[in-house]
Amino acid sequence: MRDCNENTPGAPAAGKDCDEYPFRSTAEGAARYVYEGDEYKDDFSVRYIDPKENQEAGNRLLAWYQTDRILDWEALHHHHR
Repeated sequence: MRDCNENTPGAPAAGKDCDEYPFRSTAEGAARYVYEGDEYKDDFSVRYIDPKENQEAGNRLLAWYQTDRILDWEALHHHHR
């Protein structure tokens, strides 16, 4: 499932990936509408970044989930500074 599409504000420049926040992999993130309804369909922020950096960040996030055994629907607190 792709969250950035032709309706996403500020379409990416060529060669850029869409980076969502909150993380798409969280129930509060870009996929929230899947769990809580269409009113949350576009309720996330995006920034267009280098694809290699975006994929590396995704791999590190997944590794963290696995290493610390963060399970589906487990409470997760992320403090943004």
